Amino acid sequence: MTEAEWLTTDDADAMYYWVTGYQPKRVGVFPKITRRLGSLYAVACVRATPQAASQSFLIRVADEVERSADANDWSKVDRLCREAGQGCADATTAAGLDSILHFWALAVLRLTEGTIETYAIHVPFFIAKALEGADNLPELHKIWANLLRDIAGNPFRGGRGREFDKRKRKPRVEPVFHPLWRTGTVLSLARAMYDSRDFSGMPILVDALQEAGCEDSEILNHCRDTSHEHARGCWVIDLILKKS
Repeated sequence: MTEAEWLTTDDADAMYYWVTGYQPKRVGVFPKITRRLGSLYAVACVRATPQAASQSFLIRVADEVERSADANDWSKVDRLCREAGQGCADATTAAGLDSILHFWALAVLRLTEGTIETYAIHVPFFIAKALEGADNLPELHKIWANLLRDIAGNPFRGGRGREFDKRKRKPRVEPVFHPLWRTGTVLSLARAMYDSRDFSGMPILVDALQEAGCEDSEILNHCRDTSHEHARGCWVIDLILKKS
């Protein structure tokens, strides 16, 4: 995958496998997808799918996974995983392996599993299987890809705000974000967007960052792009709030 492809493709599957290191002959710098980030990405894909609102168990699980990711306490999710596994088995018995019900159940099961950092992309994959033929599926593929770009950053520029050290051919340890940029206004805007999941204030955040002295084009451009999807786990908001 090239940088141009990363920035434009709607193939979130290829992007995720590339960024998590399963593609041969990788070129670029690959941010670590943690359990928190994988969980938040999968949850964001669920929330971005209108049809998911009809799946009450999936929505309940997504809410719990999101809370657990923020608290870094996975005990409730681990218990839900057993319930999801039974639900998946029941769906198989009732409707068969290729049924819509079974694919929704697989999305729930994958969302609760402890290997979510490796397989988070399976959540939108199974949702897509459940929605095969839906009119909005092409748009959903675009949204899911944009959400991954929002959370992973640009792996060809370091990923999640990290600068690429060309001499060592890897990202620097610390993200490029000056502590002086965390003014009261910047922190207040970032916290409000994170808590509400309403990221319409990103252009306002640009003004606050610039007033604080930030001139980093990657950060400012990410906030300026009103066509971009944002979610909890957005690499810029995480930088501001010191989340990883």
